[in-house]
Parts: sequence; C-alpha cells; structure tokens
Amino acid sequence: MRLRFLAVAVLATAVAATSAASKSARGKEPVEAFLDALRTRQMHEEAEMYLDALATNPNLPSDLKERLPFEQGKTLVAKVTTMTDVDSAMKELDRATAKYNEFLNASPNHPLAGTTKLELGVVLRARGDQYLRNAKRPGADKASLRQKARELFKQAEGIFDKAGAEFEAAWKAITPEAQNDKAKALLRDQYRTDTLTAWIQSAESTHDLAQTHEPGSKEHKETLQAAANKFHTIYEKARRRMGGVLAGMKEGRCYQEMGELKRALGIFDEMLAMADDFRELKPTILRYTLEAWSDPAQAKHEEAAKRGTEWLDVANAVEADSPDGLAVRYYTAWHQHLWFERDKAKPEFKNQVDPFKRQIVAHLRFVADRVGEFQRPAKELLAKYRPNYDPNQVNTFADAREFGKTNLDIYQQKAVEIELEQAKGANADPKVLSTLEKERLDAMEAAIKFYSLALVKAPAEEEPPPMDEVNTIRYLLAFLYYQLERPYESAVIAEFVAEHYPQSPQAKDCANIAMAAYSQGYYDSRADERQFDTEQMGRVATLITKNWPNDELSHTAWLTLGQIAIDEDNLEKAKECLDKIPADSKQRGDADLKAGHAIWKRYLTSLRQDPPPDAALQDALRKEAESKLRAGVTSKRKELGQGEPTLALLARELDLAAILVKDRAPEALQILSAPNGCLDLVKKNHPVTQENPLFPRETYKAALLAYVAVQNIEQAESMMQELEKLAQGPDADKQLVQMYIQLGRDLEDQVRGEKDPAKKEVLTKGFEVFLKQIMAKSDTLNTLAWVGEVFFSLGSSQGGTSRGKQLMGQAAATYERILKHKDLKPENQLFYNLRLATARRQTGEFKAAAEILYAILSLEKHNKVLDAQREAATTYQEWGDAEKNPFYYQTAIAGYHDKNLKRKVLWGWAEISVRLQRDKDRRDVFHEARINIADCRLKWALCPQSATGKADLLKKAANDIAVVHRFDNALGGATWRPKYDRLMQDIQRAAGQPPAGVRVLDEEAARKKAAAASTANK
Repeated sequence: MRLRFLAVAVLATAVAATSAASKSARGKEPVEAFLDALRTRQMHEEAEMYLDALATNPNLPSDLKERLPFEQGKTLVAKVTTMTDVDSAMKELDRATAKYNEFLNASPNHPLAGTTKLELGVVLRARGDQYLRNAKRPGADKASLRQKARELFKQAEGIFDKAGAEFEAAWKAITPEAQNDKAKALLRDQYRTDTLTAWIQSAESTHDLAQTHEPGSKEHKETLQAAANKFHTIYEKARRRMGGVLAGMKEGRCYQEMGELKRALGIFDEMLAMADDFRELKPTILRYTLEAWSDPAQAKHEEAAKRGTEWLDVANAVEADSPDGLAVRYYTAWHQHLWFERDKAKPEFKNQVDPFKRQIVAHLRFVADRVGEFQRPAKELLAKYRPNYDPNQVNTFADAREFGKTNLDIYQQKAVEIELEQAKGANADPKVLSTLEKERLDAMEAAIKFYSLALVKAPAEEEPPPMDEVNTIRYLLAFLYYQLERPYESAVIAEFVAEHYPQSPQAKDCANIAMAAYSQGYYDSRADERQFDTEQMGRVATLITKNWPNDELSHTAWLTLGQIAIDEDNLEKAKECLDKIPADSKQRGDADLKAGHAIWKRYLTSLRQDPPPDAALQDALRKEAESKLRAGVTSKRKELGQGEPTLALLARELDLAAILVKDRAPEALQILSAPNGCLDLVKKNHPVTQENPLFPRETYKAALLAYVAVQNIEQAESMMQELEKLAQGPDADKQLVQMYIQLGRDLEDQVRGEKDPAKKEVLTKGFEVFLKQIMAKSDTLNTLAWVGEVFFSLGSSQGGTSRGKQLMGQAAATYERILKHKDLKPENQLFYNLRLATARRQTGEFKAAAEILYAILSLEKHNKVLDAQREAATTYQEWGDAEKNPFYYQTAIAGYHDKNLKRKVLWGWAEISVRLQRDKDRRDVFHEARINIADCRLKWALCPQSATGKADLLKKAANDIAVVHRFDNALGGATWRPKYDRLMQDIQRAAGQPPAGVRVLDEEAARKKAAAASTANK
C-alpha cells in the first residue's frame, strides 16, 4: 500500500514531465521511463492509475496522448504475469487486446504500430499460457485445453514470423547512404530491434508449443529441439546484442528441459560471461544455471552457493526483488542447505554452523515474505530450521527474532493449508484439520515466546537493535495476541507503540490493532461490562486523530465508535463520533448512512412514546434523518458508479424511501425503482438481496406503500402478490399474517408522523379509498387479512377520535368477514377473534368485546394466552373509563372467577403481574400490569359511587407503586419510571398531597437504608 501511495505522490511530477518535447522512436520519455519503473516493480495497478491520470490531463502532448492505448495494453499484459486467477487474467487480456486494437485503428502509421502487432502476438501467447494453467486444475479436460493453447501458440508463431519478415525487409531497405539522415538511422535501428524481437517471440512461441505436449514425449522433445534451433540461429546472427545473448540463454533452457544438462550448462556458462555487458540478463541466466546444478547428477552445491552469493552481494533492490532475483536467492539457499547437510560434519564447518544456518534462514525469509513462484517452497524449507521451544538456545535479540519469524511463517503456512482443506467442503478430513489447527496454534505460541524473548534480549545487547526493529517485534506480538483472541495483551502492546513511537513505520498499524483489539474485547464482554472497552477505544481514536488527523485510519476509528454508540442506543454519542469524520473522507458516506439510520429509528420510536415528544422535535428528527441518508446514499452511489451496491446501502435506501413516501411518494418510487436499486435487484433475485431473507419483504412493503400513496392500484396489487409469494412452507399463513401486521404498523407510523390534521386526513383517505377498491376486486382470505390490518392500523393512528373509530369499525367488519371465510384455518381463528375484540373495544363496543374475549378465555386451551388476558383486562379498564363504573375497574384488577367452570376465566392485571414478576423476558408487560392496577384504583377512587372509600383506594393505589419500588427502585428504568412518576403525582393530587411523585419513595428507601446502616454499626 505504501508503494501505491508513492506512485500516486510522484504522479504529478511525472505528468508535468510529459509537457517536454517528444523524443525519437527509440528515446525514452520521462513517462515511458516511469511506466517501465512501475512495471519492473510489478506495480501494475499503480501504472494503470498513472495512465488514467494522464488521460485526463488537458496539457498532455498530442503524440503522448495518441500512444496511451498502447501503454495501457502493455501494462495489462504485464499485470497478467502476476495474476493467479485464470478467469480474471483472461478478462485483463481481453482489455489488453481492445487497447492495442484501439491504438492500431487510430494510428495505423505510428512508429509503434509494428511493435503493437507484436504485442497482439504476446497476448495470444498469454492466452495460451492461461489455458495451460487451466489444464493443471483437478478434473480439467487436459487434452481439450492443451489443444486450445496449441492453436493460440501456432497463431502467435505465424504473427511473429510474418512481422519478422516485414521488419527485416524494412530494415534492409534503408541504404547505407540514407543512414546519414539521423532520423532514418534511428528508424533503421528501430526496425532492426523489432526484427530481433519478432524472431525471439517466434522461437518463444515454438517453445510454448512444446509445453502443450506430455513431458518426455516424442512431440515434446522434437518441438523443444525446433525451438532450440531457432534460438541458436538468432544467437549466431546477433551475438553482440542483448537480444542475441537472450536467445542463447533460451537455447540453453530448451536443452535443460530436454534433460541434456551438460549441453545446457555449457551454454549458460558462455552466456554468463557475455552477460557482463548486459546486466539485466544476468539474474535470469544465473537462475537457470543454479536450477540445473540442483540436479542430483550435478550436485554442485558449493559452487552454486558461492556464485549465487556473489551476485546477491552486488544486486540492487529492484534486481533482488524481481522474479529472477528471488529465484536466484532461493536456489542459493537451497544449495547452501544441501551443502550444509552434506558437509556439516567436516572440520571446515566447525564454528561456522550457526552463521551458516542464519544465512540460509535470512535468504529463505526474504523469499518467503514475497508473493511469487518460490514463496511456498521457501517456507517449507524454512520449516526445517524450526528450533525447539527451549529459550536457552536463544542468546541474542537476532536469534530470538529469527526463531520467532520462522514460527510465524509456519503459522501462516498452516493457515493456508487449513483453508485449502476446508475448501474441499464435505470431503474435508476432520483429522487433518484438527492436526493442522494444532500445528497452527503451536506455531503461534512458539512465535509469541520467541518474540517476547527478543524484547527481553534487546536492551541487554552491547549495541541495542534499532528501535524500528524492536517495534516490529511489538507489532507482530500484538498481531499474534489478537489472532489468539487475547485482546487486552494485544491492545496494551500495540497502543504502547502508537503512543510512544508515533513516527515509527509500525505506529499506524499498531494503532489499528489496538482499536481492533479493544473492539474484540467489547463484543466478547457482557453488556454491563463494556464501558471499559468503549473508553479505551475512545482514547485510542483520539490518539489516532492527534497523530494522523487526515488519515483514513482516524476516520475508521470514529466510524467504529459511532456504530457501537448506535448499538447501545446512544444517539447523541453516535452523532458526536460520526461528526468527527470530515466531509472529504472515504468513510463520510458510511458515517452519514449509519447516522441517518439511527436518527430514523429514534424518530420511529418517538411515534409510540407515551407521552409523545414535542412535534417540533419529531419533525427535526425526521428532517435530520432524511438529510443524512440522502447525503450518504448520494456519496455511496457516486463511489460505486456502475458497480453493484451492498445490502447495507440498499437497506438505507429503503429508510430514505420510507421517509419520503408520506409527502413525496413519486421520489420514493424513483429511489426504489432505480436501476440496481432495491426493487430492481429483488425482482432479479440478485444474491445481495438474499443475504437477509427479510430484505425482499421490506422492499415490496415499501413499494406497496409508495404505490398506494400515488394511487397506482395496479402496481400496488402487484406488490401485494409478490409479498404473498414470499410466504412459504408449513407456516406460510402465519408469515403472511405477520407481514400484514407489520405493514399495518408502517402505515400507522406514517399517519402518526403527520401532525397537520388536514394532511393526515388526506393521507388516511387515500389509503381508505385504495382498500375499498382492493376489496371490490377481490374477496380472497389474503386480501381481507391485509385490508383488515391496514384499517386496524389506520384506526389506531387516529386514536379515540370519531374518525379513528370509523376506521376501526371497518376493520371490525372485515375481521367478521374473515372469521366466516371458508378458507380460514382453525389455528388462525384465535388471532382474528382477538383482533375483532380489540377493534370492538376501540370503537367503544365494550360489551361485544367482552363477550368475544370471554368466549376465548373460557376455553381451557386458550385460558393462558397472555395477549387475550391483557386484552380482557384492558377492555374492562377502558369500559370503566367510559362509564365511570367501579365494577369494571375491579374486574380489570381482580379478574373474574366462573363458578360453573370452577376456575378463573379472566385473570385481571393483578394475576398477570404475579405470573410475570420473575419473567425477565416480559418485564414490560409486568410493569404495564402494575401501572394499570394503580391507575384503575385511582380512577375507581374518583368515581361518584366511591366517595366513602376514596382515601383507602388512593392509599392502595400509592402502595401498588411502592410495592414495585421496594424490589426495583429504578421502577423499570428510563421507559417506565416516568410513567410511574406521573401516575404517583396524579394519586398525590387526588389525595390532596404535594405532587412529589416517586421521589417520596426514593427518600423513604434512603432513610431506611441509613437507619439500617446505623443499627449495624452499633
């Protein structure tokens, strides 16, 4: 990642350099040199970014702009050589071909046109190579894939032969006299170079063809010989040029593959001598030489080790990091290993064992740290030098560090092997996985021991190691502890580096680990023990912001804290954290989405608060939620471009549509129906919409509400049908009922959220008209169920108003039709009877409601249905409110015992509270019952018939609250305590007392506690 930022940092300088005058066909411009440097370092994505930046530069010289597609194609081909995924590589080759053809079509007479044709041949070779890689996959049709590769290699060979002939003719057509013209002389050199390139590529294609035959077969050997002959001819014609020496080396490679090692090594020796003039070829030739010397028939381990070491001592960083450089280093270590194993008992190795082993380990570690062909074999060989876990073997910081790294490599290798085994799915071997997991954990523990020992040894060294090396050890320790899910050990080490050495290369990574470790601790802790972790994360986030204020790491930290605050329902804290993320941060869109969702949830919760919050506050919440969500959606959609959205983004678009549907339904529909939007992807059954099985349902619900709002009956019906399709399985009816209930609540929230009476009536009327039209078209059970729930919710949203009762009456009529419907299943009758009873209660038909409820609860199988008992108690309580009759309040509290049935049919609030007092999952219902007991006594006391017993009833009402306070002085917490407090004040006023509320209970409890403490002290 640091290299990527480096490339971008110098981009401005490189782009500026393009304004210089263009050089000759052979001269390298700054842009070309910079691109070559990026490609050489395998920074292909950075090269693509650089070329994209050039394409948007208005001051780019026309000749360079013309050549951009060529450079883009060349970059893509180079990128493919480092890719491991065959399918992705093929796609990049398609892009490369398109870029080369774009260049040829636009500039057929450009000096690079010939080179471009060669590059198209290179693409064909690369395609063939991908087919050969596919042929090595388990279960692949090898014969077919090899045949496809063979056809491509032959096609490439023909292109190179034809191009070579054309270039040679053009080269020789420029007479010696014409060469006095400098431009023509340069052009002749270009043609000559292109000719040599075409010859080499043709021979390479022949070598590729050999790889399509079974190794050792007659065809394989004959084709390799043909390639060797081609390379030899090129070498004879151009032995003083780099291309000639390259061809000679390739000839030796062909003989090496044929098993003629002596002949191959003779050629390699000759080429190595000539490569002193062509430094870039030396690591490639040396690689093949060291590989050939690895053969048991050669076994020139000492000479190979020395030759490899000599080159590595003078190689620069780019050469050492190149694929051939890594190969030389690996083979050097391999030969050193075999040399050591063969001769370690000889006198000359006395006192040299440890240094020799350290040198081998150092080479192997260098290769093992880099992705490439030799990474895995380097790690496997490195494992042979794994020490015992005896710390007494370690005498220095360097030894401890090396041994720690060895075990870290083993841990990483075992992790890869576990992934490969798990990828087998049902065929994975549990015993193998168990063994690998034990080896992985053993390696982690060993790495921790040695790295910890390294920290102990560091200050004791005569020359203490550089602090950056020590901090690297700390970083690795923090990482390993984190992987072992020991978050606090990880966090302490990582935070120490971030705080005390903020300028060190490891500081930012350590800060990131510290944040992740405390987060791990947070989610591993119980809810009541998380404050410590939250505080630590806040401190680390502040540290990160102080040290790296403009870094995305800082923004990610605050995003994490914001999410935690949201999870804890601390909206103010969440907004405080998320607001620390600047507008130009990549995390800003995510922050806005999270904040918008949290604010919208708070708004929806406020709609059902008792008492409801101030209307202006609700309106402010709604507007703020819309603003945040709109900003977040816009930002993330812009970032995605034509890409596919995440489920998180789609879910927030649903939130935004829900906000807009009330008074801007067309805009809500536009969001839902947009290409790659919620409705579009759900209809396509896109995988992202299946990540949460509830998402399709929520999408169709949102669309249904929007279509109803714009009075598009046909589309609304279509959405209803889609919702019904989602209910599947044996409990499909139950699923449908739950969907209808939730949809009704969503409608209710819409209407509740509208404070303007006129607008509320327009909104309600629109839904009412739609429902009647639906019922006129269909009398199916599903249609009636949906209509009933919507009428029920609309009536609830209007409270006890005449309009609300009218709507609830329509709900009751619909439920009666449902209960008579031929398709209603017996198991659903209870639900609709309860719904009917509730509707009758809310229309003021208390007797009818009570009769329905008595019929339900008199059946023993339904007597313990809590929802039915609650509804019965509520019905008698509201009946008492309507008629100011003590009998109904008494029944609401104490219930009703049927003498004929010889059991209690109606429990009443008192028995409900007793049954639930130890039920932690239904504490809300318990507190509802206790408050209603006290409320019924208060209202009973205020009835005209209760004048003589008023004081006693008020005393009992106050005691009903005091009883709860004695075992829960929080009185149910933030949700219920304010309700208890308001009710206590009403009781105190009725009794002619100061309205102090539950404070009197707090004070009484404090006095008793103080008295008890005083007695205990005596």
